[in-house]
Amino acid sequence: MLTHENLVEFLKTARFTVSDSVALIGKDLYPEWKAGIEITQEMINNHQNRYRYNNVLYYTNTPHVTQENWAPGIATASIWTSIDVEHEGTLEDPIPYDTNMVIYEGKYYIYDGIIYKCIKDSGIPLYNVPENAIGTFFEKVTQ
Repeated sequence: MLTHENLVEFLKTARFTVSDSVALIGKDLYPEWKAGIEITQEMINNHQNRYRYNNVLYYTNTPHVTQENWAPGIATASIWTSIDVEHEGTLEDPIPYDTNMVIYEGKYYIYDGIIYKCIKDSGIPLYNVPENAIGTFFEKVTQ
């Protein structure tokens, strides 16, 4: 018989196998980022590498122990990548750019009220703002 406790345990286990879009639906099932978490390569291999920070879901592919000054954000773009699948990436629905995300050619991103078009896949999370990557990864679409 399925109980509330069994269902919660199932969802907590299943969260490691779901896609990013499904993970965002259950974002509250993921642990909150804090200092002192040891993230191992085994955890990354088993998809136990998603954490919430400031109501954003992030993942890491870098084994490390979290530290106060390594919270997800611009300073840790080489460690943390935000997950956003809620936007189409079209001119009408650009993806809000976070300074630690992988970008994809042909998609549109918005940063600081300006829309940019990605002209080349990054392959890795970028840590720079779009304005500083014009010609390399972006072209400016609006002012």
